[in-house]
Amino acid sequence: MGAEAEQILARLRPVNPLAIVTIFLSAIHFATSMNDLKTSAQEQLEYMVTEDDDAPLLTADDEIKFEVRQCVDRVSSRFVNPVHSLVGNLRESVALSQKRWNYSSPT
Repeated sequence: MGAEAEQILARLRPVNPLAIVTIFLSAIHFATSMNDLKTSAQEQLEYMVTEDDDAPLLTADDEIKFEVRQCVDRVSSRFVNPVHSLVGNLRESVALSQKRWNYSSPT
């Protein structure tokens, strides 16, 4: 191999699983946060899961599985809690309207 190939090969390093896990966890935390970096983090996650050669390292790691579940739970809670609140408020409004209707209707 020539000097040009040696320079390129010198830049190659073995895969560092800890670095991959750290990057993935940071990206998923940003992607599921209320942060302006959300789109960039989502794109990073998509690349890491679909196109990166190191994806099998991610899917086999129990820490990542746990963190993904936690982040999904937080995102779900941010959606579900306000919906439950709205449904509760709607029920109260309907009940109040029915009481008003019952008191105001002639018997």
